[in-house]
Amino acid sequence: MRSIKKIISLVSVIFVSSCSFNTVPVPKNGIYYHEKPAISQVEWLDKDNIIFTGSLETKSKFNLYTMNINNKEVKKFKDDFDNRFSISLDKTKIAYADFNSKSQHELRIINIQDKSENVVKTIDSSVTQLSSEFTTIDSMAFIPNTNRLIFSTSSNVSSDSMRFIDEDGKNEKEILSVSKARYNNISVSEDGKKILFGSRLTDDSYMANFNSQINTLDISDLNKLEIKKISKGYSSFFGKNDEIFISRTDVGFLGSLNYTSYKYNSQTGTETKLDDNKNSDDFKINYANAKIVFLSGKNNSDKTEEIYVSNIDGKE
Repeated sequence: MRSIKKIISLVSVIFVSSCSFNTVPVPKNGIYYHEKPAISQVEWLDKDNIIFTGSLETKSKFNLYTMNINNKEVKKFKDDFDNRFSISLDKTKIAYADFNSKSQHELRIINIQDKSENVVKTIDSSVTQLSSEFTTIDSMAFIPNTNRLIFSTSSNVSSDSMRFIDEDGKNEKEILSVSKARYNNISVSEDGKKILFGSRLTDDSYMANFNSQINTLDISDLNKLEIKKISKGYSSFFGKNDEIFISRTDVGFLGSLNYTSYKYNSQTGTETKLDDNKNSDDFKINYANAKIVFLSGKNNSDKTEEIYVSNIDGKE
């Protein structure tokens, strides 16, 4: 495993590990290996520990890892894990989607304590001599204080959808269905009454390839669903007390992609730019220790992604 670099203080952050962002998957024996080290997602487990997906060596698989931010000890949590995932508000469960041996996409839940898994939903894809329909699960999130999940699907033939489902696979209910909607990055408020999600931008601009339409939806009354468009961005998530955080992509010098992070005020409809140290394509806030964990490659000449931890106020 690649060694974890020492703490640096020049930018008031704790540097935890280093991996490349741009990767080229290399199939070997049916398993995808990545040409360069990479990190794709990071989340808080508690005030001292994070969990992230990454390939920590050259030409290696993606795995799911945990890390203590104080002693920087890394432990492998799950082998061969190249997936986006969602963690429950109480930090006891992880939801993710992956293909089974029949090439069907499955929505799965992992119990963090004992690492047991159960399949919540299996998506059947129709493949015939005349046509092929592929449906995949793109995003998912736990609904706090319930035993339910919300997840989105996309299809190359039929409409994309957003659905509720119980953790045992029962009581599935579709709430949205739109062709080529590309629902993504679902986040649920702490009270479970609102969801935040991305959808495909309909404009023809170049940046529509990198950013999504950011929307909110009140799910407290399913008979009165109204999608509200609030902003544009690469990713977004709910914080405490319905705070909304957005990461937006812009094109920089020589076509490089730059990320700028904002806090969105739902009452005024305005955005406040966060300090430059928190500009990232993926960042999460832990209010228990008043810290932010985020990915960034801006401080490296080779633009490799690094995991940073910083105080919310930017001071260390």
